[in-house]
Amino acid sequence: KAFFDKRAKKPKFKSKFNSKQSFSIQQNTDNKQNRIEGNRLIIPLSLIEKRKGNDKGIIIELHRPIVGQMTTVTISLNTAGRWFASFPSDDGLDYPIKRTINEKTTVGIDVGLTSFIVKDDGSKIDLPKFFKDNKIEKKKLFYERKIQKIRDRNPNWQNSKRYNKAKIRKSILDEKIKNMRNDFQHKVSDQLLDNNISLIATESLKIKNMIRNNKLSRHIANAGFGMIVDKLKYKSEQRGITLHQVDTFFASSKICSGCGHKKDKLSLSIREWTCNNCNMKHDRDVNAAINIKKEALKSYL
Repeated sequence: KAFFDKRAKKPKFKSKFNSKQSFSIQQNTDNKQNRIEGNRLIIPLSLIEKRKGNDKGIIIELHRPIVGQMTTVTISLNTAGRWFASFPSDDGLDYPIKRTINEKTTVGIDVGLTSFIVKDDGSKIDLPKFFKDNKIEKKKLFYERKIQKIRDRNPNWQNSKRYNKAKIRKSILDEKIKNMRNDFQHKVSDQLLDNNISLIATESLKIKNMIRNNKLSRHIANAGFGMIVDKLKYKSEQRGITLHQVDTFFASSKICSGCGHKKDKLSLSIREWTCNNCNMKHDRDVNAAINIKKEALKSYL
């Protein structure tokens, strides 16, 4: 109806084979049709559903209290068979004023696989054990192979019960890995953005280029380098902290943080090296974090 009234774009076709099924309901400002009453979400239903007596709302588990005016509601079903209702709300508050930047309250971080986060002061945050020796990941690989075998052998694989069952089990494992990764990254980002920080500096990562390395692509994808940067971005805005990303081609690992001499070649396998100019010994990741911090401060001091 909105399309024919020229109020919206042409609707997209949504196949039942899509990985995610969802629909959205806009808020009616007059009667506030989308609302929460107790533990129930009230949304407009069809006349048939109302006649069945299903107009009392949908029982939900509210993850956090809603602050401000609730707007559009999106109901979605993921591949693991779980239903979600998401709704943005406007609290009417502005972001806090940015903190004053100085060298003491600036932190440089380097993201990697050997240590997930390395700070310029030498402290490191390693990936949890479930990233390195993950039984869930092994189970997921088993179902991935099983799905591929069914697709290779059965020309009518889309209607296969075995295929759909294996796909659902793989999706459940995918969601478990995603939840573990999110939980870890939220804790790390909160730890990095403490009350004494005014500027946090990191690299501008090109994830698409990084995952071209066949030996490391799965590990890089599981660690979620891009996701931790995204979390740092929105959390730093909420707390008045400045996030600075240095250029992708800045040679943070090759430059000596003591004298500024640049090494010609430095392979990934070399974790420690000595500067030929000043004989200073470097931990590769700590040196990179220090250089990232120095490069970021050039833009503010």
